[in-house]
Amino acid sequence: MRQKYRMHSSVKIIKSGITAIVAGTYSQLYRGPMIDSYSLYLVENGEIYNSMAWFHEDELLQIEGPDRDTAEEMIENYHFKNARK
Repeated sequence: MRQKYRMHSSVKIIKSGITAIVAGTYSQLYRGPMIDSYSLYLVENGEIYNSMAWFHEDELLQIEGPDRDTAEEMIENYHFKNARK
């Protein structure tokens, strides 16, 4: 079994319509067995404003979004801003 969404890919949370970038699966982040549960960075107006976990793959829909390099830069900026608080 393979994970459905790759790290740094763009998804939409089906129930809320919120756009997000995949931070990773539970397995990737914590070395557990679950590859169908995801942590996400929430995006609005081209910027990450928060992060949330855990969403099952059936709650998400792949969408077009920033390329991998842009997503990584957005994540770095988010962590930099939050480290200074």
